[in-house]
Amino acid sequence: MFYGPGVLAMLYANGKGVSRNYEVAIHLACENPWAAEAEMAYRVGHLERLRDNPSQAAAFDLCDDITSGLSDGFCTIIGTDRADAVRDAKIAATVETLTPAAKNLLPALRGVETAFEEARVQNEVDLTGTSQAAFQLEDEAFLREQFLINLTRFGKDDIPPAVESDIAELERKLNDS
Repeated sequence: MFYGPGVLAMLYANGKGVSRNYEVAIHLACENPWAAEAEMAYRVGHLERLRDNPSQAAAFDLCDDITSGLSDGFCTIIGTDRADAVRDAKIAATVETLTPAAKNLLPALRGVETAFEEARVQNEVDLTGTSQAAFQLEDEAFLREQFLINLTRFGKDDIPPAVESDIAELERKLNDS
């Protein structure tokens, strides 16, 4: 989807590096073999609306008109990659504020976090249907965002103290479920 005709359709529709040309963008969009029939109809209609209303022209993206699980997966990959880059920068900034001892523990913590994310998305996310990859990526992104929140709170020493009775109660609840 994001190669050849699809990318060229976005370039022509948005006038990026070439003159804006909706007719060429529509033609190229129609050459995309990955698009589902409904997706193609939405996409062409979207491009026609942009062409017919130049004062309301907005950026065109193939992901604006997806209907298939395959396209959902591609578009989710792009979105999560962008979010991961922003999140990684925030994590790096937070790590700079940690004590040397905490920094030494971080590689092990990240390893455990990654293993947890992988186990969760493989075993607790519905993997039926064509959007399964998108569902996994979205859940993984949620967990990574929570990791950042927790790390930031830890770095600011903004964590509630845990007492033995709380830990025992949480362990009991975990084992009961």
